[in-house]
Amino acid sequence: MSRSWIAYLLVGAVLSSVGIGQAFGNEAPPVLLGKKAPVFEGKDLDGNPVTLASLRKENEVLLVNFWGLRCGACVEEIPHLNAIYAKFRDSGLKILGVNVDGLPGPKVKVQMEASAIKIDYPWIPDREFKVIDAFQMAGAPLNVIIDSSGKVVYFREGFEQGEQAQLEAEIAKVLQSQVAK
Repeated sequence: MSRSWIAYLLVGAVLSSVGIGQAFGNEAPPVLLGKKAPVFEGKDLDGNPVTLASLRKENEVLLVNFWGLRCGACVEEIPHLNAIYAKFRDSGLKILGVNVDGLPGPKVKVQMEASAIKIDYPWIPDREFKVIDAFQMAGAPLNVIIDSSGKVVYFREGFEQGEQAQLEAEIAKVLQSQVAK
């Protein structure tokens, strides 16, 4: 069995596990919360580099959302993230989706189309799990808010219906604090 298939199966097992985020208390590892966000690089569907530096701009907030196709909570959360993005993108919110299925982007896109999954914000595949490792993801979905100074100010694994209001409130709070600076 090739290394990529083993990694694919391991990620599938993690995403299939119910409540893995709850096992870790849904809190950021102490090394991330309040610290500078990990530097990362991925490639978009066209092969262009996507880095933390290329995404961060003055007075903008970045939400990094880790998701997978076989993760029911991830798929359930996507329409809420689309709505949050529509509401706050003109106020300085950027969202980057990071697909954790270990598949090439075009294959993910085909599966998304077959499942009628629509994402309105940019996303990248993380085939080698480098971004996952950098953010110490233990369960999906994972949402990380990074303020305009590059600091991790929110880290939450898992999603249950109704939690989108908490995420939206956190984003509004961070965006408001950026304006006050």
